[in-house]
Amino acid sequence: MEKERTRKRPFSFGIKKKKGCPFEASKIKKIDYKDIENLRFFVTERGQILPRRIT
Repeated sequence: MEKERTRKRPFSFGIKKKKGCPFEASKIKKIDYKDIENLRFFVTERGQILPRRIT
């Protein structure tokens, strides 16, 4: 009555898919700091720029 144990990998990470550039998808050629609509996804509520690994 022994249960079969499956081995679990403690540090198995999946392959992360690269995110595409959102500016290329919307065909924006020039990025301006005054363009709030496009930059709001890269800024926190407090106005800090999000790091590259998150965006």
